[in-house]
Amino acid sequence: TSSRDVTKKHVFYVTASCHGYSGTASCHGYSGTASCHSYSGTASCHSYSGTASCHSYSGTASCHGYSGTASCHGYSGTASCHGYSGTVRCYGYSGTASCHGYSNTVRCHGYSDRVENLELVLGKLNECCLFGHTVVQNNFFNSRR
Repeated sequence: TSSRDVTKKHVFYVTASCHGYSGTASCHGYSGTASCHSYSGTASCHSYSGTASCHSYSGTASCHGYSGTASCHGYSGTASCHGYSGTVRCYGYSGTASCHGYSNTVRCHGYSDRVENLELVLGKLNECCLFGHTVVQNNFFNSRR
């Protein structure tokens, strides 16, 4: 019984993001501010709006601090969500978002149980993911303007 709220579909636009999670660090630009992420199976520090929050990705859920407030794994309307339990990749950055590349695959924000085989589009990324058990469409990049 999965009681996950899959009612909304968030469409975010990524402007400038550097991806590269090959066991090294990667810099992402959030609202003109860059934050470095280090996913080596350990903890990593992120800088959001001048505030730093440490994330622990050990295959379990982790809490993140956004704008002084903490948000845990699990959507509750329009909160920030990160799910790193194998296949789930959930992102929500309060109106602004960026896509991350994990091993040549892109994990976008959303309520999807599995988001795989997404390609990174430098510019605008529409319709990052679908929700529920629906498979992500691969032709959504056609609208890269």
